Amino acid sequence: MCFHEHVSTYTHYKKINHLLAPRRTKIKTIKQNARHNRNWKLHHDNTPVRTAFFASGLVFDDKVSNSALLPYSPEVVPLDILLFFHLKSQPKEHHFRTIDAI
Repeated sequence: MCFHEHVSTYTHYKKINHLLAPRRTKIKTIKQNARHNRNWKLHHDNTPVRTAFFASGLVFDDKVSNSALLPYSPEVVPLDILLFFHLKSQPKEHHFRTIDAI
């Protein structure tokens, strides 16, 4: 499961609470319905809105494993992660006869 929502860094405290409260309810519902509650993680980027004490407190209250991206890491860009499967699947089961053909 992957959920992405853009929130401005200038969002007010109450706006953050309003946006994160339904997500917290959704996380609780997923946790209750999951077969193995310890086998899933919440993956998010490292923006100040998501790493703020209040925002992270909502998630960590539910004992959810946190898997944030490394700050400013070009090796771990979300777009690359999403495109990796697509790029990897294209040459699958395709054999090149020469190095130039690659």
